[in-house]
Amino acid sequence: MDKLKAQLQQYPILLSILASLLIAKFFIVPIYDWQNSVIDDNKQLTLRTAKIARVIANEEKNQLHLATLDTELERAEQLLFNFETDVQFKLSRQKELEQLFAKHNANLSSIGWQPVIYFDGVKIKKLVADIRLRASSIEMIKLFNELENKTKVGVESFNFDINSRGSMLGTMQGTMTLNYYLERIDE
Repeated sequence: MDKLKAQLQQYPILLSILASLLIAKFFIVPIYDWQNSVIDDNKQLTLRTAKIARVIANEEKNQLHLATLDTELERAEQLLFNFETDVQFKLSRQKELEQLFAKHNANLSSIGWQPVIYFDGVKIKKLVADIRLRASSIEMIKLFNELENKTKVGVESFNFDINSRGSMLGTMQGTMTLNYYLERIDE
């Protein structure tokens, strides 16, 4: 033991450097790392608090946006027909159109249905009817106005030729394309 003590006394500077390095390694570095982790946690909490404060501050604006979106959704839902199978839907719309055309003394030449169009991301499908018809000009205008006033029917195109005789309005014949939007259940 005396021999070890004698050797240690020969190198006091090296021993003091070694002791200071050990103190730094086992006491100062862990404290420094702990402080850095606490600072990082505080920064994250500050950012989170700021984000929450922004959300709370924008609550009134968000409520206004929500009310606007609710109104738009209600309007959009009024444009949709409730779910039916394609065959049922086409048959019932065709009967409605035949009754409407008979009411306006219009001669319905044909009704053709295009393939169903499905929209990605929403549960809506679009059915398109191509119609060929003939009627007097006055009745055709009344028919078109009635179709335009129906909320669930969209008139995509309306192409007609007018056959007039002298001072009379004559008749109109041509085509129209009607769009129907229907709720869909995953099929």
